Amino acid sequence: MFQSLLQKLQDSAELQKILRNIGWLFFDKVLRYGVGFFVGVWVARYLGSDQFGVFNAAVAFTVLFGAIATLGLKSIIVREVVKQPDQEQSILGSAFLMMIASGVLTFGLSILIAFFLYQNDPLTFRLIAIISLGFVFQAFQSIAYYYEAKVTSKFIVYATNSAYLVSSGLKVYFILTNKGLEAFALASLVDVALSGLILFFIYQSQGLRVRDWRWNKDMSRTLLRDSYPLILSGIMVAIYMRIDQVMLPKLYSEKEAGLYAAAVKLTELWYFIPTIIQSSSMPNIIQAKDINADLYWSKLKKLFSIMILFSLAVGIPTTLLGEEVVSIIFGEEYLGTGSILIVMIWALLFVSIGVARSTYLVTENLIKIYSYTIVMGVVINIILNVTLIPKFGGLGAVFATLGAQIVAAYLSCFFFKETRAIGRLITNSFFTLPATAIKILRNAR
Repeated sequence: MFQSLLQKLQDSAELQKILRNIGWLFFDKVLRYGVGFFVGVWVARYLGSDQFGVFNAAVAFTVLFGAIATLGLKSIIVREVVKQPDQEQSILGSAFLMMIASGVLTFGLSILIAFFLYQNDPLTFRLIAIISLGFVFQAFQSIAYYYEAKVTSKFIVYATNSAYLVSSGLKVYFILTNKGLEAFALASLVDVALSGLILFFIYQSQGLRVRDWRWNKDMSRTLLRDSYPLILSGIMVAIYMRIDQVMLPKLYSEKEAGLYAAAVKLTELWYFIPTIIQSSSMPNIIQAKDINADLYWSKLKKLFSIMILFSLAVGIPTTLLGEEVVSIIFGEEYLGTGSILIVMIWALLFVSIGVARSTYLVTENLIKIYSYTIVMGVVINIILNVTLIPKFGGLGAVFATLGAQIVAAYLSCFFFKETRAIGRLITNSFFTLPATAIKILRNAR
């Protein structure tokens, strides 16, 4: 009885820590997305659908290279810091130096490719050049990953929100002073650079010194060995999440790209919630695996159930009110966005499932399989985009994305024997959703 009481107290303390962390991350995203949504809509109205399409195509092109700059190290660093707290200095030092080198190389690569693809479009090339300079500052995200592992995300919140408020203020200033697209690209660069620098100063202010970080050859090999599939999968994810915004202005029109980008902004407004839930739950799930198999699978099922419930709570109202929402927020010029949004919002369900599944794949060290599933999604997405965009524009692009996400996040689980168990768990989570929802609500009271 005494041991049971101690276990309950320990579980309660862990839950409270997770909930506090979720609270900080939720505050961070609500502030960022709240300010970002208001400013983003203002920017969209100011630029008009054509220029908004050009700007988002440049951003989407840059995102394609983001996984190379960060080397896919986020989950790996979190896992290793949780498992090897005595090796923190080697983990962070090795990761930081690798990410610095990768950021410089990625910046050069993105500029080189953009030069050949946009020789006849100097404006888009300049936008890409400005935004992609932010890759160099991505190395400071290693500090953010450290705080995630410690479930103390409030420090990440301090840094990201401070930087975001500054960059958002710049965008407002640029609107009021009638600046061009290059100015908004500069604001995006300021956001990334300032966030990294603030993280550095917060880390130092706590008596933790970056100069104590150590480069460790063996640790670097370990991190890179485990992360290289994540690099490839990250590139693949970026392709099937963003390639439509790159292809739309070339295969259809810049105006259609702007309408599609507005739908993306409304949909991605919700994407931060699955990420918050996953990042806060992941350390606890990793620890549960070492304690008890039943506890481990129970926590995973609860994670998937919460993701599904959240997606339905967003998807159903948006489907019913999508046209009206677009008309009120973006105005008459963006009316074509409504039908795109109604389809796109259901991609959130499979994005949420995919985010939850990544916890299982990282914990079980099945990252290679994750890469294979993403490749499937990319191939399907590109084929569908090439087929559907010329005929249906943005609506064709959104159906291509939805189809790719269904395959990559869910159906692909049944293609590999190592992931069939998690595929069955996801399916079971759908069928037992009402009972799970009641149980979660009772426990929350």
